[in-house]
Amino acid sequence: MKKIGIFGTGMVGNTIGSKLIQLGYQVKMGSRSANNEKAAAWAAQNGPNASTGTFPMRPISVKSFSTVPRATPRRRYSAWQERIA
Repeated sequence: MKKIGIFGTGMVGNTIGSKLIQLGYQVKMGSRSANNEKAAAWAAQNGPNASTGTFPMRPISVKSFSTVPRATPRRRYSAWQERIA
């Protein structure tokens, strides 16, 4: 089963993650903080293929995923993108 990691816990990340779970993927919704309430609520609603976590500013942390879409405003993503370039 493919593993998908999603950056962002807002409406876009929630919608994409929920649909991917419906299609049979394992999805981890990530945020900058380990105790993100939106991510926890999303995981509780979407069952065993949904999980949460943080994505530190290191490219090694995303290598275990098949795909990692970004669902955050561009200004928040720029620093991470520069570090992996």
